[in-house]
Amino acid sequence: MQVEFIQKLTNIVEANLANDKFGTEELAKEAGMSRSSLNRKLKIISNQNVSQFIREVRLKKAKELLLNEDATAAEISYRVGFGSPTYFNNCFREYFGVAPGELRNREPESEPVNKPEEQPVEHILIKSKRTKILIGLVVLLIILIPVSVFITNKITLLKDTIKDKSIAVISFKYLSDEADKQYLAHGMMDAILANLSKVKDLRVVSNTNSDQYKESNKSAGEIGRLENVAYLLTGSLQKNDNQFRLILQLIKTSNESNVWSEVFDRDWNDVFSVQSEVAETVARQLQAIITPQEQQLIRKTPTSNLTAYDFYERGIDVLEKYENGNKRDSIDLKKAQQHFQKALELDSTFALAYTGLAAVCYLKYYWKNFMSETFMDSVLIYANKALVFDPQCAEAYLYRSRVYNQTSKKTEALKEVDKAIQLNPNYYKAYMLRSAIFRYEQDYFGVISNYYEAMLRIHASPDYLRVFCNILVNSGYSDLGRKYLQQALELDGDSASHLRWLAGCDSELSGNCKTG
Repeated sequence: MQVEFIQKLTNIVEANLANDKFGTEELAKEAGMSRSSLNRKLKIISNQNVSQFIREVRLKKAKELLLNEDATAAEISYRVGFGSPTYFNNCFREYFGVAPGELRNREPESEPVNKPEEQPVEHILIKSKRTKILIGLVVLLIILIPVSVFITNKITLLKDTIKDKSIAVISFKYLSDEADKQYLAHGMMDAILANLSKVKDLRVVSNTNSDQYKESNKSAGEIGRLENVAYLLTGSLQKNDNQFRLILQLIKTSNESNVWSEVFDRDWNDVFSVQSEVAETVARQLQAIITPQEQQLIRKTPTSNLTAYDFYERGIDVLEKYENGNKRDSIDLKKAQQHFQKALELDSTFALAYTGLAAVCYLKYYWKNFMSETFMDSVLIYANKALVFDPQCAEAYLYRSRVYNQTSKKTEALKEVDKAIQLNPNYYKAYMLRSAIFRYEQDYFGVISNYYEAMLRIHASPDYLRVFCNILVNSGYSDLGRKYLQQALELDGDSASHLRWLAGCDSELSGNCKTG
C-alpha cells in the first residue's frame, strides 16, 4: 500500500516535471489530500517532507536524462523543474555526491584495448556520443561566455548608468485648494510624460509614485541622483472655467540650473496641442532626435470630446492610486470603471478608455477580487476594441500580451509586447512583461536584460531592486545581485528587510532563495 502511494505521488510529480511552480500545495491538491496530511504521511513512510520528496523525484529524473540524452545540464535542469542551473548543480551534487557534468563524463569500466579497426560498434558509438557532448559543451561555452561578459558589462548599477538624455517628470501641483481638481494636474503630467516616452532617443523615468517628491524638501540634484536622470521637468497647473495656466521648468540635475521655462496661458480646448508642444520642446532641449513617426504619435489627439477626456483622467487617477497604494480597495476599482464607462458614453471611439477598462478587469483578477471565469475574455475584448479605433495604442498591445501570457500563448504574447515597445520605447511595464515571458521560455539573458531595461525607466524602488537581486542570483550572478541588494538598503535604510533578503539569497546558493 505504501509503495503504491509513493508511486502515485511520483507519477503526479513526473507529469508536472517541467513546471517549476509545482510544489507542496499543487501535489497535495492532485493527490486529494490536505498539505498537512500529505506531509505527515510522507514523514512516516520515508522520513521526508513534501518539498524534499518532489526534489528527489526531479533529481532522479535528471540523472536518468543526463545518462541517456545529449542535452546540456542547464537544459535538463529546466526540464526537470529547476528554475536555476546553479541551484540544480548544488542540489544534484548534494544528493548524488557528484556534479551533473562529472557524472556524465565519468569513464566506463576498463575494457580490453582493441586496435582501431577491431573496435566494437558499441565502443565507437560511445566515443561518438562523447564527442558530440564535448562539441556541445564547447559551443555552449562559446555562446555563454560572451553573454556573461555582456551582462556583467551592461548590467551595471543603475546609479552608474550613462544618463545624458534622461528625464523624470515630477508631479505637477494644482494651484488651488480644491482637492477634487488635483487630478487635472496629475493628468497633465501623465500626458506629457506619455508623449516624451514615445521618443526612443530619450530615457524617460515613469512616475510610479507620483506624490513622492510633491511636498519633498529634496533638491533637484538629490532627486536627480535618486532617479538617475540628467533632467527634471517640474510644473504647476491652474484652471478657471475654460482657461488654464501651465507653468513649466526644465532643470539640469548636475548643477541644478534652469535650462528652459515657459508659461502657457491657453484655452482648455488647446490642451492636447499644448501637451504635444511641451513634449517636443523638452525633447529638443535634451537634443533628442524625434522621428516623423514619433512626432505623429505625439501629436495624435486621443479624443475630440473634452468631457470624455475629463472622465478618463479621473479614472486613471483612481487606478494609479490603487496600483501604487499599500491598501487596495475594490471600491476604487469600481470608481475607475465607472469613470471609463462614462467617458465611452460620451465618445464610443475613445481607445484609451477601453484600455482603462481592460486594466480594471485585469486587476480584478490579479488581486483575486471579483474573480470570474470570463475575466480574461473581457480584457481581450476591451484591448481589441481599443485597437479598432486606434491601431497605434501601445496600452492595448500590452493588455493583449498579458492575456496571451496568462493563457500560455507565449509566441503571441511576445509579438504583442514587442508592438507595445515599438510604439512606446520607454514603456517599463512592457519590458517587465517581456522579462516574465522570457522566464517561461527559460531564456535567462532575456529575463535579465528586459528587467534591467524596465528598471532604467521606473522610479527608484527598493522593492524592484530586491526582485532584480533575486533574478540575478537565480541566474548565477550572485555578486551582481548583492550589489543591487545593497543599493536597495541605501534607498530605504531597512536593515531588517535587507538581512532577510541577504539570508534568502545566501540560501539560494545552497538551495532556496526567499523573497524577504
